[in-house]
Amino acid sequence: MFGSGSKYCTGVHITDDAVYAVQMSRRRKTISLSACARVDLPDPYQLPERLAEDVDRAALAAALRQLAVAGVECQRPYFGLGGTSSFVKRRFLIPNSRTETREQLMWEARQSLEDDYDDFVLDVLQTSRYGFVVAARREVLELYGVLCRQAKIGKPGFDMIPFALVNALEGGGAARDEGSDLLVQLEAAQGRVVLMRDGEFEAEAVWDWEDEGTAVSAARIDLLRSYVEGLLDTGQGTEAADRVWLASVQALDAGEHLAGLGRSITPLDPFAQLRRRTSADEALEAMPGGGAALAVAAGLAFRGLADV
Repeated sequence: MFGSGSKYCTGVHITDDAVYAVQMSRRRKTISLSACARVDLPDPYQLPERLAEDVDRAALAAALRQLAVAGVECQRPYFGLGGTSSFVKRRFLIPNSRTETREQLMWEARQSLEDDYDDFVLDVLQTSRYGFVVAARREVLELYGVLCRQAKIGKPGFDMIPFALVNALEGGGAARDEGSDLLVQLEAAQGRVVLMRDGEFEAEAVWDWEDEGTAVSAARIDLLRSYVEGLLDTGQGTEAADRVWLASVQALDAGEHLAGLGRSITPLDPFAQLRRRTSADEALEAMPGGGAALAVAAGLAFRGLADV
């Protein structure tokens, strides 16, 4: 199953308290889960700011080296971009012209960034409804390269965290071509909700919590619901999502409080359709939160395999 003809990629998701990693392999058209792990971080970690600090970056590099001890290889690591390092902005399409839409989106990006334009790497995503400008700071991408050299792992690849969540849903076989999907990914310091319609990425909401700690407080639930309702607002009232997917440990804890926001509320399992090594299956069984905790990392690994 894991012969010399296999391609490998490892998705690495750095949260504020841990590093989650998922190593996948692909042989022909079959994708398998090779390994997965969680390494706790000694202090709360805020990206991308702490990448620029030598001491903080060294601590993160040490955590990445621990992945090898847990059986996860990082010869082709893919990292998720979020926070101040990147942004995704939605714009309208130019009808019947992908080329003109791309040109328009790039022009708008240049206008909005002005003198900072050369500080970003830009790309464009087009769906059937919208165009999206995707941007990441060059300095941050370079700092990830420094981090990987310190950790003695491979050169980094990247994807946006919201797109990684979409990849996780698709890779797990749960994506549908009709209806609406909400992917809820919560951390101690930040919340994120991604909206998909008819199988396509449509919008994202990201926010910082107004209170400290990790508990699912009433204030946090109220704030989460307000952002979800904002995404689902059609202008004629708030609809319920067809499906809500819980994609982190904290999201699992909040799931029981989200009744009414979706017709179904389910933990996201990105490995539902994958073959698994025995050791990977055992690590997954022992993982707090199971597959949902690894959703972003899994989506990054799916993206990396698609790139080879």
